[in-house]
Order: sequence, then C-alpha cells, then structure tokens
Amino acid sequence: MKLIKPKNIIIGSANFGLNYGISNNYKKISSEQIKKIINFCEKKNINFIDTAAGYGNSEEIIGSITNKKWKIITKLPLLKSNNYSKLKKDIFDYVYLSLLKLKKNNIYGILLHEEKQLLFKNGIYIYKILKELKKKKIIKYFGVSFYSRDILINTIKNYKLDIVQIPMNYINNEFHDIKTLKKIKNKVKKIHVRSVFHQGLLLNPKIKSNKIRKYKKYIKYLKQWHFNKKYSHIESALNFFKSYKYIDAFVIGINSSEDLIEILNCKKRKIHEFPKINDKKFVDLRNI
Repeated sequence: MKLIKPKNIIIGSANFGLNYGISNNYKKISSEQIKKIINFCEKKNINFIDTAAGYGNSEEIIGSITNKKWKIITKLPLLKSNNYSKLKKDIFDYVYLSLLKLKKNNIYGILLHEEKQLLFKNGIYIYKILKELKKKKIIKYFGVSFYSRDILINTIKNYKLDIVQIPMNYINNEFHDIKTLKKIKNKVKKIHVRSVFHQGLLLNPKIKSNKIRKYKKYIKYLKQWHFNKKYSHIESALNFFKSYKYIDAFVIGINSSEDLIEILNCKKRKIHEFPKINDKKFVDLRNI
C-alpha cells in the first residue's frame, strides 16, 4: 500500500524563487524544471502549492504557469504596526499584490509567517482583519506557520485558526506527541506538516555547503543507519508518518518531477525505530 495520496500533497515552492535548500546547495530550480513539476502534478491531480511573499519571485512564477484549479497557500511577512487602519491597509495591500502576482481572484489560504504574530500587541487587530478577508471570500482559510509547540498552544487558546503549519520529521520531535496533535486538531480545521525531509538532509544528500559541512558526521550516521537497516532514505522519512493521525497534508519541497514520482511510489514498511540526533542546531535548521 502506498503511503501518501496525491490529494494530501502540497508542493513547497521556496526553491522556485529563492536559493533555498541545504541538500540542493541553496540553488533555485530552473523555470523549465518548475514547468515539468507543475505539468506532472496536474496529471496526478495534485493541485495545492505553498508559497510566500518572501520567497523571491515564486508567486509570479506560480501565477504564470498554474491554472484556476490550483489552490494556493501564501504567507504574510511580519506586521509591526499597532495602528488598526495602517495594519488593515498593509494586509490588504499584501493580499491584493499576491493575488495580482498569482493571477487569482481569491486565495485558498493565508498564513502568518511570524509564529508569534497573534501573541503580539497587534494580534487581535490582525485576526479581525483576516476574518474580514475571509468574510469577503478573498481568502478561504487563514492560519499561522509555527515552529514551537508552546507558541502554537498559546495561540490557539485565544484564537480560532483554520490552518496550522508545523515542522515534523523523525529528527525534529517538537510535535511528535499524538496527544498534542489531537489537542491541536480539536481547535483547528487543518494541520499541515512541513520539513518532511528536513530540507533534504534525510534523503542521502551530497553536502557541498559550508553551512552544513560541520554536521557531516550526522549525514554519515544516517547513511550508515539506512545501510544497516536496509531501508531507503525516503522510506524512513515517509513511513515515520504512517502511525500519526490528524495530519491533513504534507508540504513537500522537490527539485524535479522524478522526486515526486519517488514520493508517490513509496510504500508502507514496518519501521519500528528511527535515527535519533539530539544536536539542537541540526534539529532546528533556523539555527544553522
């Protein structure tokens, strides 16, 4: 039985417009390769894509090559103003600029890119403005892209969100607790997981970047672990999720349509233990 269905895949697009991804040696993928990915997705009925105003020109690229069937999730940058009118203008300007770039009349989802945003002084204003955008049907859902479980829990105590996006893989255990996931799911409509492959570091990468070279011992450990256990890297990365309920979709960054074929063809295997690395900088790649 295959692990992940096309309907549960959201294509991550950071590397469409940015030099992004440790395992990709911080390179953007070519426009030709992006078109191949999009065409392949349309054949496989994959029609979700995740982007952000801060992902270089990814919104323009997506707008130029996707049709109306695509559902777009984009993100707002940090909003600093404490003045309601100024905030409303800023948010509406960001959203309408994204609509213009994406060539869409509405957006499936808007996420706040700063995880503490709703806990700041201006949070209540931002929440009210996002609800207004939803009421006007300019956006269907809104939420927050989180890194920390505590910040997420504190946020959903005070605000009703449609979507939360969280990092999760067998290295990053911030959200591994099934009780926590259930608690979150009881408060929100959709849980989207990102960092499934830890920027590709769980996929047997060839490390060339100086930023990650000091962690080559962990890459070597992962390679040896998979060799000893006779699992492929993609099997361990994806089978980690087979016992987790409450996850609605996976934001997956890829470099080619061939990557996506491998993901779609990955089957369930009985994996009872996974590699463990406790180095905080390696676990949370923001620290690198």
